[in-house]
Amino acid sequence: DQGGLLTDAIRKHPYSVLLLDEIEKAHPDLFSILLQVMDYATLTDNNGKKA
Repeated sequence: DQGGLLTDAIRKHPYSVLLLDEIEKAHPDLFSILLQVMDYATLTDNNGKKA
């Protein structure tokens, strides 16, 4: 199973910094998901894999 691009990258490099430039211009749905990621410090892809 192929995971998501972001979750795979985070899983391969867990001690990386993710720079989100101009995040305020993101679609409201994506912006909401990214805020949840910041709150819970975890991201789950469509396959249920957490990163």
